[in-house]
Amino acid sequence: GDLKIKALAEIFRVLKPGGRVFILEIASSVSSLTSRFSDWIVHLHGGHKAMKNSLQKLVPMMERAGFTDIESGAYRTRQLASLTAVKGSAQ
Repeated sequence: GDLKIKALAEIFRVLKPGGRVFILEIASSVSSLTSRFSDWIVHLHGGHKAMKNSLQKLVPMMERAGFTDIESGAYRTRQLASLTAVKGSAQ
């Protein structure tokens, strides 16, 4: 947790006002056959929900760092989940 908070604070520090951060979590392998199988297994075991929940734990840390307009997304094709946030222009 502490390392993530420090990383988010540093990202916030170096972004220009209005800058956007994009965090992507990937749960898929490189091989296409292996990828399809692992995607199916991850989906079967609630992978999208688990990844989304994992990223949702970052939301309060991002808010604490000063980010605004935090949004999450999920992409079924490759077991991807994302968060985007903005460094407010008033910061």
